[in-house]
Amino acid sequence: MKKLIGPLLGLILSVVLAGTALAEGSFTSSMYDVRKNFSSRVWVDKNLDNVGTVIKFWNCRDGAVNGSTDWVDITLWRHNFALPATHMGTKRLNCYVYDAKNWGDVAAADYQFSVYQFGPNPLGLRTCQCEGGNVLDVDPLNVGY
Repeated sequence: MKKLIGPLLGLILSVVLAGTALAEGSFTSSMYDVRKNFSSRVWVDKNLDNVGTVIKFWNCRDGAVNGSTDWVDITLWRHNFALPATHMGTKRLNCYVYDAKNWGDVAAADYQFSVYQFGPNPLGLRTCQCEGGNVLDVDPLNVGY
């Protein structure tokens, strides 16, 4: 019986790991003193997997008003060689502590996100248009694709 445990455990692990979707790539970074329309670095999604593009923000803070930012609207952009970038959708991250949004399994291309707007409360009653010194800090952030 002991001789069967090793091979049986190996078989079970190989089946479990083969069925687990692994992201093609990811990066972790941070943003400090960013304003509306700030653009992230560009990443290349070769679409070698069936994993969605997920953007995660932790600890969103407004560096100029009251120190707290409850939400950030970010837009995902797909670069199209010489053509203008394609708007892939804008999503709200409620990220005073943590939030993540999934854009689904996108086509192979170069991508980046931009900060559309951010605000100090989850109801969006006072939208920051980022004029007059209002800035955003996010540390850390993660993009998986």
